[in-house]
Amino acid sequence: QKTAYEIKECDWSSDVCSSDLSGSEVVATYALRLPRGGGYDIFVREVPEGIKSADRETSVTALNKAVEDCVREIPGQYLWSYKRFKTRPEGDNREIYHH
Repeated sequence: QKTAYEIKECDWSSDVCSSDLSGSEVVATYALRLPRGGGYDIFVREVPEGIKSADRETSVTALNKAVEDCVREIPGQYLWSYKRFKTRPEGDNREIYHH
């Protein structure tokens, strides 16, 4: 059985494409919720090389790795109920979520 990090997901290429159009840099950001409503610590990290590749597979793989890296930093605060794999890549008809 694959872990959440090993499941191929539908791509987020539109996010990467928009950075190409604007010429902006791509960074990953995530927040650590502080106890008792104390606010957040915000983290900004570099993304893997290849995120702005003209090759769609390379770009999306790098983007997904960036998400994985952020989640691995503080997995207890990731919204695991978020159905990240709900939309499947073309040709992949597997049921990821069991009702």
